[in-house]
Amino acid sequence: MVSWGSFLLGLGLGAMAVEAFFSSPAISFLTAEETRKIIGEDIDGFIASLTPSDLSARHALSVRDYMHSSMQSVLNYTPQQEKRIRRLVDAIKYSNVPLEKYGMDPSKFRAMPWKFALARYEDEYPHTRGDVIFLSPNVLTKTDLQLQSTLLHEQIHVYQKKHPQDVRAFLELMGYQEVGRRSMDPLLRANPDLDGIVYQDRQGNISGLQYRSKTPASIDDVVGDAQNEHPLEQIAYIVSRDR
Repeated sequence: MVSWGSFLLGLGLGAMAVEAFFSSPAISFLTAEETRKIIGEDIDGFIASLTPSDLSARHALSVRDYMHSSMQSVLNYTPQQEKRIRRLVDAIKYSNVPLEKYGMDPSKFRAMPWKFALARYEDEYPHTRGDVIFLSPNVLTKTDLQLQSTLLHEQIHVYQKKHPQDVRAFLELMGYQEVGRRSMDPLLRANPDLDGIVYQDRQGNISGLQYRSKTPASIDDVVGDAQNEHPLEQIAYIVSRDR
């Protein structure tokens, strides 16, 4: 009987690719102190980029105020939470995820480590900062199926950040054009998962969600649907559900 490893090698996959296919993905959990450091360093510039409207939506008086409250919101994962996430990440590896259909390289995706932080900021919405996935206690109340979809969704955003050339090529293929930057419109909502670029699709639709006013009551106080906020969000939503 031919082994799966021999079969994959016969398809032209190298030994390293076969090993990556079968090995469990590297998974790590940041401590509260490590998470506090990532937020405080703001390497991706997300918090520094927040406009007065973004700060209003987050009930913060200033960038410094929001930085402080965000850093105070960090938590440690419990062993039970870590065990559950490991199980769900492992399940994602063996699910039928249509990565190539949306311009992603499966081998690159499987080679990426999974890094998790836990905090209560950003209204407890899951998001990414660099290559770290931020979850919250509220997110962890989801069912296994819902949480698995969320984990995949956020890891797709990590891929988009690590491999922007793949994303750019796919968006060009789909007819998207860059028409500006989020910073040009003070009412466009900030989203740490996105690339700061405003796109236009073939139908002339412009990406981005605008706040309903200069002083929004929450992050969700916007016009439009989060799933259609940006092509990078559309891809993450579709792929995390189309499996």
